[in-house]
Formats: sequence, structure tokens, C-alpha cells
Amino acid sequence: MLKRILATIVLAVGIAAVAAPAASADPVYYLPGPVDATDSFVGVLDPAAYGSRSDASLLISPYGTSQPIRCSWARGQSFCSQTDLWGNHVTLNRLFFVPGSATYMDRPVYVFTP
Repeated sequence: MLKRILATIVLAVGIAAVAAPAASADPVYYLPGPVDATDSFVGVLDPAAYGSRSDASLLISPYGTSQPIRCSWARGQSFCSQTDLWGNHVTLNRLFFVPGSATYMDRPVYVFTP
């Protein structure tokens, strides 16, 4: 009798495990993007970079802001790239300045690095 009860329980659990739908959670994306961030940048040679656009990130690039810039963010860091004339995404490296030095800048500066 006990064997029959255990066999019935095992059979019920097995059927439930096979018949139950698989968990289908949406994938978690930590990087929102890449998104178009061209409006967040201004070229260093643009006069507005030191006036009306002084809140935008500085960009040192042969294309200025004429080519699209795409950025992704993860864990407080940004990863940006600029599309060149041939459609390749070239990394923009951010320059970091040491706080307390004479060259300290709180404004982000990105450099086009082919």
C-alpha cells in the first residue's frame, strides 16, 4: 500500500514537472542603449563649447559632431563610439584628470581614437 502511494506521488510530481511551463522572464539589460547621444557633445573648436553649450561633453574628433555618436551606460560608466564616414563605430575614449591638479576638469572630454 505504501509503495502504491509513493508511486502515485512520484508519478504526479513527474507529470507536473513535465507539464509545467518553463519560466520565461524577460532578459535583464544593464546597458540602456546604445542610444544616440550626439546632442550631448560639442566639439572643442566650436565657440559654443565655452558659452551656451558649456554643459555638454567636449569632443576631440576630426568629424566634430557631424557624425552620429552612440553611448551606452553601465554601473556609472559610459561607453561611447562615433560613426566614421565608412559606417564603422570608432571608440571615443574618455580622458580623466586627477582631482587637485592644475589640469583638473569636471567636464567630460572624449577623444576619437581610430
